[in-house]
Amino acid sequence: MRRLACNVLLASMLLLAISASANAEGGASIAAAPALVVGQQEFGTLATPDAHCVYASWWLLPVIAGDTIQIDWEVHNEGVHLHIWPPGTNEFNFETRESLKLVPNTNLKTESTFQATQTGDMPMRFAVAEEQCPTVGVPGPYSFTAYVTHALNIALPHVATLHSKGTLTVAIHNPEGGVIDDPAVQVEVQIKGHWGWQAIGLASVADSAAIVHFKVPSRLRHQLVTLRALAHGTGYKSASSAHVKVRTV
Repeated sequence: MRRLACNVLLASMLLLAISASANAEGGASIAAAPALVVGQQEFGTLATPDAHCVYASWWLLPVIAGDTIQIDWEVHNEGVHLHIWPPGTNEFNFETRESLKLVPNTNLKTESTFQATQTGDMPMRFAVAEEQCPTVGVPGPYSFTAYVTHALNIALPHVATLHSKGTLTVAIHNPEGGVIDDPAVQVEVQIKGHWGWQAIGLASVADSAAIVHFKVPSRLRHQLVTLRALAHGTGYKSASSAHVKVRTV
């Protein structure tokens, strides 16, 4: 029984290893390109050219409009470039659409940063151009890791007066108006009178809203004050609402 259990465990480990290695390669085309895992190092090899002597390996980068993307990538041949196309690019139009062309540093290790303007999958291609193909030899392996930071839009509700305590529902969306439903995102409401900013309430986000229970300091009662809401969370860029003037009661 123990030997059978060991054999099953070994078989399972082998299957996982095969699956991992199968996913650790780019595709030969956009249609066959795997979706990369954000924050995970991915690997590929440029070893077989197509009929036009072009070495190419494709990946898909899922993004949301407003995302800031950082790609740390390394190649083993200076002839390898990284091209990134906007969402909506496919096999029929990529040659006519403008791409972001990234070239490696002299040490063949590069950090590239850019911003997504649309939501969707951005095709990425590690490649050696046709005109370079005869001179570079087999380009060999490459690796990269993509890091994505999401953008947030945050807005306070319009209130004429602010009671000593209560709740404020702060709206929070992505730049396209899409829903944010992530408890990792927190919203802090702050108040400012004659002194500096002071937090009066904190809440997590659910279904694009943070219901913040607040309490106004007694020294700021019956005054004209300024409110703002700040949002932050792992994987998100910190954001601030517009400042709102209200009178406390």
